[in-house]
Amino acid sequence: MCSVVSSASKPSVARLRFGRRAFCFPSSGFSLYRPLEVVGSLEAVLDSHDNVVCVIRTTDVQVCRLVDVSDEHAIAEGEGYADAREWRIGHERYWHSPEFVEYIGELEISDDTRVVCQRFAVDERYPIKALEPWRG
Repeated sequence: MCSVVSSASKPSVARLRFGRRAFCFPSSGFSLYRPLEVVGSLEAVLDSHDNVVCVIRTTDVQVCRLVDVSDEHAIAEGEGYADAREWRIGHERYWHSPEFVEYIGELEISDDTRVVCQRFAVDERYPIKALEPWRG
């Protein structure tokens, strides 16, 4: 994930929303629960060794129903989805996976589930660090 974010081939991400906070996916490198982003805010992207790889700046934040996630957002996530239908199938598969359910618990997902769609850009004022190989 860090490599696609730092190369700018992943300019967006989506998270489930609960109240005033967003739930983030543990495998994504983002924190579990956090406040909603604000346009212009900066955040560090960490690698698996907790090293800062790059800094991203939020350029847009939209909260929508799961059924309303756009094709544009799905494609911009850089995960290879052709449209929002494929994006939803992939995300629901993850949200219902044994690993996810064990970590978070079973979630009731419907068309009306709120999703935070964040767009961002790598902030060029901060250097991009090369990724280190995983050392188990």
